[in-house]
Amino acid sequence: MNLIRVVGAAMAATAVCCAPSALAQTFVVDARSNIFGAGHETPPNPLGTGAGVLPVRVALEALAGPALEFGGPSGGVLGQVRSHPLAAWNGPDGRSGRTTDVWSLGSVSGIVHENRVMFLAGVFLDEGLEGVPAPVRLDVTTLSEAAVLSPVLGQTFFVGDGRDDAGDVQRFDVPAHATALYLGFVDAYWFGSAPGDSRGALPGSYDDNEGALTVGVTSVPAPGGVALALGALTGLARRRRAARG
Repeated sequence: MNLIRVVGAAMAATAVCCAPSALAQTFVVDARSNIFGAGHETPPNPLGTGAGVLPVRVALEALAGPALEFGGPSGGVLGQVRSHPLAAWNGPDGRSGRTTDVWSLGSVSGIVHENRVMFLAGVFLDEGLEGVPAPVRLDVTTLSEAAVLSPVLGQTFFVGDGRDDAGDVQRFDVPAHATALYLGFVDAYWFGSAPGDSRGALPGSYDDNEGALTVGVTSVPAPGGVALALGALTGLARRRRAARG
């Protein structure tokens, strides 16, 4: 058997035996999905302005891999949402021209975006650690430029359409000990940016949201996995040829 056949056959066997049980899953995220309900049995409503519904939970044990990518059946996040019946519809990257500035709540951090509202957001949690204070809020105004994002546990991050400004698919590293990913939206009275109104800084105002997004979540294998396998198999083939003289 020549080198190409040895490598090809062994790689095929490796792919069959070592492939994750699920590489991709698709979820529908309601516009009322309250990201601050991550890890809870009911969505929080600290100001009584509208709790919405629980965010979508993605079990990470079903998505083997150190990172995730987001996209829909056609290569992007599909659908439209809006924050109330009089607002304009927007896609997963949100609606421009307004500021999101929402405080943290419990173990889930708030978030800041200086020019967008109603964007698809995510948060990783270790659900065995209840009551852990939320990490620092992210200012995600320019994070759409990044190719790789590495949020920590409990740190709400911008997902949007899952692509950077150049249109390339972004990689989202899964933090150590994370057991679940939650998908939803960051909402508040005036998105937390109403001048002189302290009510706006806490999450809420979810009940008047409309629409939904269809989101594909795909596992990303560890970098270098294929190269390492090729190196090992090439070495095996060389040893076999040497043994035959």
